[in-house]
Amino acid sequence: GFLNMASLSMLAMLLSTMLLLLLSVTMVSTSISSLPAEDPADPIDITVFHVHPYMYKGMANVNTGDVLGDSFFKYLTVLSTQACNDPHSKLHYSGICDNPEQFADDLVISKVDLRVNKHFGSYRACNVCTAEMQKHYHCTLDTYFCSCGGKCAPEVGREYVPDRIDSFVRHPSDIESFWMKNLANRTGGMWYSTTDTGECGNPNATACMWRVNKVTKVINATCLEDKLTENLYKQGASCFEDCGTQKRNASSPCYAKCYYNTLLGPTCSDTFPCEGGLSRDDLEILWNHAIETCPSLAERYY
Repeated sequence: GFLNMASLSMLAMLLSTMLLLLLSVTMVSTSISSLPAEDPADPIDITVFHVHPYMYKGMANVNTGDVLGDSFFKYLTVLSTQACNDPHSKLHYSGICDNPEQFADDLVISKVDLRVNKHFGSYRACNVCTAEMQKHYHCTLDTYFCSCGGKCAPEVGREYVPDRIDSFVRHPSDIESFWMKNLANRTGGMWYSTTDTGECGNPNATACMWRVNKVTKVINATCLEDKLTENLYKQGASCFEDCGTQKRNASSPCYAKCYYNTLLGPTCSDTFPCEGGLSRDDLEILWNHAIETCPSLAERYY
């Protein structure tokens, strides 16, 4: 039959209630989605670069650097290659050849904007856990971890690269240690460590000290390396040509000598500090140009 007036009145009230509920849910949903992500106290924004195998995502438990800090890391690769191939090198250590952040086939460089608490803490060394690492640290294979001697402090760690290298090579005594110390002195730059214990919103966090603002760009590391070394090949052309068949072989001592003599100056293999080669401004310009001109890889989500 037809609805009577009382039924119609009850139906109208029910529809009105449902509409109010729907509007309330919509308003709450809109309010939540428009809320900004949690920010650390006393925030500042910094731009960092992370060299890593493509498969790894996220910025928790990793080391990064500013332009000059990561320039040091990439220009160090030739020295690392030398040490990998020479077990008698003072820079050689067990597992050096298996370091995924230097020798993985799919290395990329991510440019990332971070928002961090401005009160920095002590820098911590963070690495991908390898089988060799597991002999010395309690870590999960193929994941990033930081060596803190226990639970890591939440603060973003920061250290000036020359100070870090000085703790390893205080008094250079051979060609490799002279190159390493002079390279750090030339680049300067900062290194950072961001732990899961300080990542805003991370279940492991003990305090909100940092978060990712934006992943600006991701490029193939080989593209950047090619652009950096091409500049050295041009400036040190005669030296590299004298290496003959080894002129593009990064594991060749002849190549390494030309590489660092051109980069730093010819006296830098036995003198500290030294002069010549590329200036700090040159290094910063070359890095930024490579980042800007190398093509972006597919978008990644951190």
